[in-house]
Parts: sequence; C-alpha cells; structure tokens
Amino acid sequence: MNNGRATSGGGPEGEFEVVGERPSETIVRAVSEVRECDPVELPPLHSALDPDALDELFEDTVSGRPRRGGSLAFEYADCRVSVLGGETIRVEETD
Repeated sequence: MNNGRATSGGGPEGEFEVVGERPSETIVRAVSEVRECDPVELPPLHSALDPDALDELFEDTVSGRPRRGGSLAFEYADCRVSVLGGETIRVEETD
C-alpha cells in the first residue's frame, strides 16, 4: 500500500507525508525506499519501538481533530527516523 507521498526520497535520505495510513506503516515504507530494499527485508519495527504506541501518540484527538505538534526521533534499520507532528516522516541513513 503506497498511500504516503514521498516529497523527496530514494538515496541516503527522504521526507515522506503520512497520508491515508498509520505513521508506523509510512515509516517502514519510507525506510525501505531510502535503503532501497523490500520492506520484508527490514527488521520488525517493534525492535526499535512500539508501533501501536507511536500511532496512538499521533492519532486524532478525542474530539476528532488532528493532533498538531510533537515530534519523535529514533534509530531503525541503520537510519535516523524523525516523526514530525504525525504528518511528516524524515529518514536519513546513518551508515
């Protein structure tokens, strides 16, 4: 499923918008694009963090409004991944 949009990508870094999918899904797809590999070749995302907790952190508020602000950065599959407001995923290779 390729619902997120790459605003840049392919190569040692990329920036991706979360559109129509959970941030955890966009992260796996984005890292696979930057690393130029199939997503199944990556380690499970839960080896770096709890994907459900990540998605809950950035889900809509109780009133249904999009949650704004907040960021999270972590290492995954030899990449530094930054989640910005739950709307943008930035991936940079670290090796």
